[in-house]
Amino acid sequence: MVRALVVGTGQVGTRVARQLVDTPGIDEVLLAGRDPKVVAQLLTAFGGRARAVAFAPGDIVPADVDVVVTALPAEFDHAVVAAAIERGVPAASCTDEHETLDQLRALAPNAERSGVTIAIGCGLAPGLGDVLARHAASLFDTV
Repeated sequence: MVRALVVGTGQVGTRVARQLVDTPGIDEVLLAGRDPKVVAQLLTAFGGRARAVAFAPGDIVPADVDVVVTALPAEFDHAVVAAAIERGVPAASCTDEHETLDQLRALAPNAERSGVTIAIGCGLAPGLGDVLARHAASLFDTV
């Protein structure tokens, strides 16, 4: 069973969770968010493919998690990604803040020693935004 932990349930976290719920091979999405009402709404929308978990930056990544995705304010990403590396779990960060990206890049040697992949800059701007712009451009003869 493959479980993905999504930390953050704002606009980006919600989109990430929706994508993971719809992804073949992901059996369960674990949602960690600050607002219980938002988490409850997402659980209803996602049906039985998601469940709420108590997790906050600084916590140990649960043992049954196979991948971690952060969709948090930039100042919290480092702690979550570092915890994932410690646990030997791949992580993806949605931050686009330059300072935080530098901090996450500095974790690369730890990730390599742990044999895990960390993907940074996966958010909507510039990450996914760039991918979508490139896709849209491919639909035209000239851009």
